[in-house]
Amino acid sequence: MSETKGKGGHRAGVGYSIPAAAAAAGIPYKTLRRAIQLGQVKTVNFGGLERVTAGEVERIKALFADAA
Repeated sequence: MSETKGKGGHRAGVGYSIPAAAAAAGIPYKTLRRAIQLGQVKTVNFGGLERVTAGEVERIKALFADAA
């Protein structure tokens, strides 16, 4: 049986939901959603859900830290 973290949106090996990725990266949800739409952030589809990988979250942190 797999372990979930409830509403946190993250489960090991699957990636982050968009809201959870935004929270983990320390940026607003709308900023992340806009970056995805502009092709600045890549997502993967897993079980019909759009997810952000852990590596991409780390890249987002660096990307937006430079912009600040």
